[in-house]
Amino acid sequence: MKRLFLTAIVLSFGLMSIAQDAPTSHYESLRAISFEDYTPLRAKLYVDGVLQTNNRYEIGVYCGQQVRGCALPNDNRDATVYNIAMFGQAGDQFTFRLYDHENGMEAALATCSSFVTSNDAGYSLLTPMNLEFFTARTMTFTNVSGNNWSTLANWNGATSLPTNHDRVIINGNCVVDAAASANSVQVLTGKSLVLQAALTTTETCVNDGGQLRFAENGTLAGVFSMRKDIRAYDGENDNYYLVSSPLLESTFDPTLMRAQMRKKEFGDNNYDLYAFDESQKDFEWQNFRATPFAMTQGEGYLFEYEDGTTIVFMGAPNTAATKTMELDATSGYYGYNLVGNPFPCNAVVTSNKTNTSFARLNDNHNGFTIIHDETIVVPPCSAIFVRAKANDATVTFTVAE
Repeated sequence: MKRLFLTAIVLSFGLMSIAQDAPTSHYESLRAISFEDYTPLRAKLYVDGVLQTNNRYEIGVYCGQQVRGCALPNDNRDATVYNIAMFGQAGDQFTFRLYDHENGMEAALATCSSFVTSNDAGYSLLTPMNLEFFTARTMTFTNVSGNNWSTLANWNGATSLPTNHDRVIINGNCVVDAAASANSVQVLTGKSLVLQAALTTTETCVNDGGQLRFAENGTLAGVFSMRKDIRAYDGENDNYYLVSSPLLESTFDPTLMRAQMRKKEFGDNNYDLYAFDESQKDFEWQNFRATPFAMTQGEGYLFEYEDGTTIVFMGAPNTAATKTMELDATSGYYGYNLVGNPFPCNAVVTSNKTNTSFARLNDNHNGFTIIHDETIVVPPCSAIFVRAKANDATVTFTVAE
C-alpha cells in the first residue's frame, strides 16, 4: 500500500469540494482511525444501471467488520466521482457497502474488480485506483410487447435494458435479437430463450420445463446448467424417468449430485440409473448406480430416486440443430432403442426403417404410452423408445421451431 503522510491527506481533502447540502456521513463516525497508510480510490457508482450524480448514496469501505474509508460524491470537477481514502496495511482485503441517505437502507456493492492491497501497488494521489460499483437489479422479461430482448417495454417497468451486473428472470418467450449481457439468467418453467445473437452471462440456468434454443448466429458465454426435476419413487414402480443430457459432453457423477439432495445422500439402494442395451436380451438394463460414467449424446437413460431430487446438467450446451443416430435391430431385445433428446429445447423426432411408433413414459411414470405417429416432439432432458426394423434404421432429432 502506498504510504502518504497526514499533511498530504489534509491537502488532498482540501482540494475536494463538498456540496453544501451534502448529508452527514453515515460511515465516518464508524471508521477505524489507527492506520496511517492508505490507498487513494477514485470510484463511480451505478444504481439500477444509472450513473449517480447526487449525494443520496454513500460508499463505505470495509476490512472485515471495520470501516476503513467512506465518501459521498466529492469532486468539484466531476459530480459522479467518489474520492475515497482506504486506510489499512499491506495484505488487507476490502469489501464495499452502499448507504442510502433517503431511506436509511444499506446493501453490499459489487465491483468489476477484486483486489488485495499491497505496498508496491503504485497508487498515489495523482494515480489513484479506479473502480466502478454497481447495485444489481433483478429484471423480469414478460414479453408484453413482442418477444425481443431489446424492447424495453418487455422488462417489467425497467428504465434501461439489462447490463452485465443484473440478474435476469425470463418469464416469457424471449428472443435475444441483438448482442446482450447479464450477470445471471434464469429461464422459468414453460418459458423459452432463443439466441439469435450473442448473450454473455456469468451463469445461465434453465428450469425444468424451460428451453434454450440457438438460432444461426446465437452464442452463449458463461456457465450453463439445465435442471430436471425427479419426483420421489414410492416403492410401487411409480416415478421412473427417461432422461438424456442436453450437453456436448456429460459425466453423470453421483458424488457431484449430492449437493442437490435434501433428505439423504445416495446410498446403495435408494436410487437407480440404467442404460439400455438392445442386444442384451434378458439383461438389457445396465445399472450404473454409484459409478460415474460418460452419458452418450442422443442416448436415453432410466433414473429413479426414492426421495425425489433435481438432476442438474452443467456444462457446454449442445448448439447443433440436428442429430441422426443409427439404431440396433439384433436378435436381442426386439429392436427397441432408448434414444434421448440431445438439445436444451424441444426436438422433433423422425425415423427411417422403424415401425413408425414410439413409446414414452405415461403421466404417472409407471408404464408406457405407445404413440403411432411418424413424428413426435420430445422435451429437453427426456428420452423415448423407438423400434428398429433393420440394422440400418436411423432416428433423427431436429430442433423444434
